[in-house]
Amino acid sequence: MRQVHWFFPHGWIYLEVEDEQGQAQTWAMEGANPNSIQLAGVSKDHVRSGDRISARCHPLRDGSSGCVLGFVTPLHGDTARGHGVERAWN
Repeated sequence: MRQVHWFFPHGWIYLEVEDEQGQAQTWAMEGANPNSIQLAGVSKDHVRSGDRISARCHPLRDGSSGCVLGFVTPLHGDTARGHGVERAWN
């Protein structure tokens, strides 16, 4: 994960993703607004720039490098930092 933006009206995650040729691309993933995310029990400390994540999202219709975020699962394995949210996000 390159960057996390905890903005209104929507949060954004920027990922470095390898394409079919193995070249790095930056993908922009649009998520819900920060209030909705916090109501689900997730704080902005659960994922940070530099974390490895697994993401499920809905690709953009125009085929550009981005998607509407569905679910994110942190791969840091730090349950103290994740407070078990990883399991809830799967």
